[in-house]
Amino acid sequence: MDFVGSPLNATITCNAINLHTEKTTLQWLRDEAVLESDGPTTISTSKCSHSLRSELTVTKRDWDNGKKFSCNVFNEKFNGIRNISKPLICGNLPVPVKVETIQPSYADIFQTKTAILTCRISNIPENQDLKDLKVTWTRAVDGRPLETILKPSQEQESSGLLFKDAVATVRADEWNKGETFNCKIIHPALFPSMEVRSLRKPQDGNPSAPHIYILPPPSDQLALQETATVTCLMKDFSPPEFFVKWLQNDEPVDASKYFTSTATQESKAPKRYYAYSMLNVNAEEWNSGTTYTCVVGHEMLPLQTSQKTIDKNMDLLVPVKVETIQPSFVDIFQTKMANLTCRISNIPEEQDLKELKVTWTRADDDTPLETILKPSQEQESSGLLFKDAVATVCADEWNKGETFKCKINHPALFPSMEVRSLRKPQDGNPSAPHIYILPPPSDQLALQETATVTCLMKDFSPPEFFVKWLRNDEPMDDSEYFTSTATQESKAPKRYYAYSMLNVNAEEWNSGTTYTCVVGHEMLPLQTSQKTVDKNTGKPTVVNVSLVLSDIASTCQ
Repeated sequence: MDFVGSPLNATITCNAINLHTEKTTLQWLRDEAVLESDGPTTISTSKCSHSLRSELTVTKRDWDNGKKFSCNVFNEKFNGIRNISKPLICGNLPVPVKVETIQPSYADIFQTKTAILTCRISNIPENQDLKDLKVTWTRAVDGRPLETILKPSQEQESSGLLFKDAVATVRADEWNKGETFNCKIIHPALFPSMEVRSLRKPQDGNPSAPHIYILPPPSDQLALQETATVTCLMKDFSPPEFFVKWLQNDEPVDASKYFTSTATQESKAPKRYYAYSMLNVNAEEWNSGTTYTCVVGHEMLPLQTSQKTIDKNMDLLVPVKVETIQPSFVDIFQTKMANLTCRISNIPEEQDLKELKVTWTRADDDTPLETILKPSQEQESSGLLFKDAVATVCADEWNKGETFKCKINHPALFPSMEVRSLRKPQDGNPSAPHIYILPPPSDQLALQETATVTCLMKDFSPPEFFVKWLRNDEPMDDSEYFTSTATQESKAPKRYYAYSMLNVNAEEWNSGTTYTCVVGHEMLPLQTSQKTVDKNTGKPTVVNVSLVLSDIASTCQ
């Protein structure tokens, strides 16, 4: 940062982009106190979003004294803050030694019936003499000491500092019934007096077992004939402790072949969590019928475990079938028209269809609609055909619940006229989707090839939705991602979930490319919402607020 003038000062810039309303406030703070900006906030408007820009002058004295400057951007739906200071940028202030307790791993409790209590002392300087360090675990109820093992010091990642763990082991039933344990730390140089930290199992007044879903690899991944991803999704569970193991043809899979996320709190259910596990599978093995099983451990599950298995399902031949297909929500959203589709499937290739007649009509007065009979198409890998008959009506006719009928005549396929009705499903309790965007697993990125960004939509109704992806705000081709159909929740019969998987180039991800999942659903505000993720955040954001320094190198001098 270049300081000029008298007194010496420099400029910090705050940019907020991808805002969906002009009614947004940008506020500057210094050590949490509100400041006035140096000039008016600049507002820029594009076709789909708005941007804000503001500058603040800071003195060299405030900067060198470690003052924290914050840019707070907020409106009725968003509140984001970004902080900047010399210590944050330069990292030149000493980090205080920290003491924390770490809960036992649920996987260890399940497998060994014991609970390992961990007391961690971190941010220890490498040259610190620890000969006088004494750590003891005790029972809080009577102060009785537990056998405590002091582990060797380990280096903290990319910090030049050390951490040291002290562990004690108790029976699983002692931990599960809520007994409290104390960790007592003494070191004359690190702590002026004894440090004490308590640990007990968190008490959740409303525990819940996870809903478990296993998702097959996207077809575009399988088409590459290399590796693909089977995903295990766990949602709506509490407490957050769980574990995942994978089996291949009932044999354990090495943990290096899959990535399991930590439990993340649901946005609209503060005491519920979701998590996912992604298994890399060989496309050839998948296509050969290999089975994959996700084993989930959680204290609220029957026998504390449950599992889901998936493999490549064989298509089964069925009799000729007639079905109506609802209009695509994306078509209704984009064209304000609704395409009614009547599909006749499982037609033998040798079947003569010259006498096939299909007509769409309005149910209330039997008025015929202009009906287009599409060319026959081959059903995937079955040797059979399907044929669609399509009529178009206005979106408002469809949305208000009008009923339409498809009438099919063919003497060889059907002994009498087949009639199917179609109307928009009436959902008495519609709900907008909760949207989550998941970054690529680290083991995929380590291969430096392709990785998967996943967009998850859950708890929505009705089931019609669409997904589009953007790369650096530019639309991506549909061939670059796979979107599942809406699937009914197992314990919420009128709620659905779906997912979309985007293949990304690992090099582009590592360079900071942003990926945005745009979701359309009739219950969303303006019928669309979006989530963005990139390497720098690793977490989804809707609005990007950034602080810009003119010269990082000179800032830290």
